[in-house]
Amino acid sequence: MRIKLNKKLLVRKEDGSVNRITINQKDYYKFILPKGCDFGNTLDENGNEVGKLPDSIRASFIVPVWYTSQAIEGELCYIDFPDNYKYLKITLDLGKSEERLEDGRHKHLFSAIENISPNELADIIEDTKWLSFTVSVKQLGKPYQTEQGNKRISILLPKHAGDLMGCRATISQNCIKDIKGRDDIKIVNIPKNSKFNIMRSKIVGQDIENQMKPVFGDKIIEATVTGKELFELFKIPNEYEEQTTHEVESEEMEQGL
Repeated sequence: MRIKLNKKLLVRKEDGSVNRITINQKDYYKFILPKGCDFGNTLDENGNEVGKLPDSIRASFIVPVWYTSQAIEGELCYIDFPDNYKYLKITLDLGKSEERLEDGRHKHLFSAIENISPNELADIIEDTKWLSFTVSVKQLGKPYQTEQGNKRISILLPKHAGDLMGCRATISQNCIKDIKGRDDIKIVNIPKNSKFNIMRSKIVGQDIENQMKPVFGDKIIEATVTGKELFELFKIPNEYEEQTTHEVESEEMEQGL
């Protein structure tokens, strides 16, 4: 069983070298799980349901050094579990307590999840992944800001979006990135399991004084889709779109959606 994680999630020393943890004369590496991991109804060691971890709680696990390898180029680190490897222990850092250590620092509170299989961990990590696709700049609407101060932008869905053709998906402006050397297309990064509204404005008339251009009514929510479903709507390439998928950890992409 192979699990892929971003190299940045491998705990390192201050000098940048990988931190080895020695337990009973065996060396281990420690990995921090991406933010947003959802453990569902799994119970921790205290009998509490874990659910989706808030950003204030960090989860980690250790694996033997010889299970891991890093790509010479690229951002991925690979963990290869043997077939007979049954369970891992996930440690949960619950944050600072009021109690202080001798050096004056706050003592942290911890909990743990016992008996997570490599397959279960792989599924949990997969759900934190981001998907990427490209769109023409002509598909992008004007950036705007909501009453709550959130910076948003809309994307016109392509012709192959079926019944949703002509609608617009609304996303955070932080999800739109430039592509070096290209000014005609942008890359869109979205979290796999986040929800996105698909908006439609129906034509309610024509502007006689403006060359009979259509007049649109108020926007309505036509559908709400997950990041994966939105990705599928843009999946088929056309003149302006060339879809790709990125294994980008949420750790790198937290931009306040």
